[in-house]
This record gives sequence, structure tokens and C-alpha cells, in this order.
Amino acid sequence: MNRLHVAGRAAVAAGLVLFIPYRAALAAVEVLDAGTRVVETDSNTSGLNNAVPLVNSPGGSTLSASGNASFGSNPGENYNSAVVSYHDALGKRQFAPLPMNGPGVFLYGTNFDCALLTDNIGDNVGNTGVCTITQSDGSGVIASGDIYAGSTTSAQTGVAQIGTVNAAIFNTTPVPQDYNIFVNGSAFYGPNATDQYGSVVVQYRDPSNGITYDSLPIGEMRSYFGYRFRVFITDRAGQLGDNSGQLVVNFNPGVPEPGITAVFVVGALAFTLRRR
Repeated sequence: MNRLHVAGRAAVAAGLVLFIPYRAALAAVEVLDAGTRVVETDSNTSGLNNAVPLVNSPGGSTLSASGNASFGSNPGENYNSAVVSYHDALGKRQFAPLPMNGPGVFLYGTNFDCALLTDNIGDNVGNTGVCTITQSDGSGVIASGDIYAGSTTSAQTGVAQIGTVNAAIFNTTPVPQDYNIFVNGSAFYGPNATDQYGSVVVQYRDPSNGITYDSLPIGEMRSYFGYRFRVFITDRAGQLGDNSGQLVVNFNPGVPEPGITAVFVVGALAFTLRRR
């Protein structure tokens, strides 16, 4: 038995002892159908009432979110941002995050739909606090409203409830890790060629344990460090009849955890030695 063979066997043995306790990270694919799998929003006090309505502003608007909205009682379980739905200059429906108690975000678009917070279906009970959405232009405040995180009645604007029926759900282990999300395909919120979605909302728990939102352009991949991801699009309640198209959401682990690459290397070496 030559030295290389002996060294290889030692490496295999050491690798099996050192690298067996690795975790296979979650990888999954979900499809968002624009006609059925959409988070519907509404500001009607006799309806869902789960979003703050905004007004059109030809020169653009500055939007902000403030308050103390919380989705749980554990440390850090706060909403770190809210999310806005609007149409850009080309008519595409886009989404934008608003940092909670942070600087206002200027958005230029043809139409402004609404601002919202989300929580899992049925989990709004026990939520606390309020998020105030403010929309301003050069003349001052042009729209505002409050989202009551724990509202269970349409008399007060509450959170939009999401689940597998209207969003792509990726329930990773509750430990922040790197994940990549890539969305491709095409989807339309209306009958016209310009009535297209330009982005999706990515919701996740960040290392602070809070809920954070991001806008991910369709056709772009982005890396996130967090856990319990949700990906969704929105449309106004009762207006899904003329929607069409599908978006494919690819969810994959990011940088491999320590040991995973080594397992593959050692495995390949063992295979080579067996062949010899």
C-alpha cells in the first residue's frame, strides 16, 4: 500500500468523523400564479381593511413608516419596515420597503396603491402597536393612515394575512443564514401588456428577530441573511379576474455551511481510492 493510499484512507476516516454533523440546507421552488396566488389588499372598513390607501402624485411622493408595531412578545419581534405598492413610470407594479422610524423614501410613479404590513394567517391575534404611514409631496402631507398590528376587526386597518394560499412560504430553521432568491417569469395585474409586475416582495426575519421587507426585481437574484422567508405579490381585492402569468421563485442556500464542501471533497477522494 503506497503512501498516497494510506494518506487518502486517513483523510477519509478523519473526514467522516469531522464532517458528518452537517445540515442539508433547504432548497425549493414555488410558483406564484397572478390570477390565484396573490395577497389581496383592501382599505374598506366593511371589507378586509388590511392596507393604508395612497393617492396619485404626478411629481412623485416621499413615503415613511413610523411607530411601534410588533408581531410577537419575544425580544426583537418588531416590524423593521413596511412595504409600498406603486406603479413606476412604465406602468409596472413595483414594491418598495419603508424603514420603520427611518428616513422617508422618495418614489416616482404613475400611481400609488397602498402600504401594508403582513403576518401569518391567524397570527395577528396578540400583535401590538401601531404603524403610521405618511405620504407627502412638495405641498405637504397628502395621505396618511394607521395600521393596527393586532386588529381583528375591519373597523381598524390591520395586517394583511399571508400563507401558502397567497404567498410562497419557505420555513427555514429559526437561525439566520445566507439564502439566495431568484424570481423569473412574467405576471400581469391587468389585461394590458403594460400591466406587468416588475418586482416581488421578500419578507424575512433578520438577525434582530424582526420582520424586514425587500423589493426583488423579477429576473434578478439577491442574497439575504435571515430565516422564515415569504415571497409574494399584491393586488386590490376583487381584481384578480384579469390577471395572468406566473412567477417562479427559486429559493436556495447561499454560502455552504462549514464542512459541506469538505464532505464533497472527501467523498470524491474515497470514490477515487475505491476505484484504485
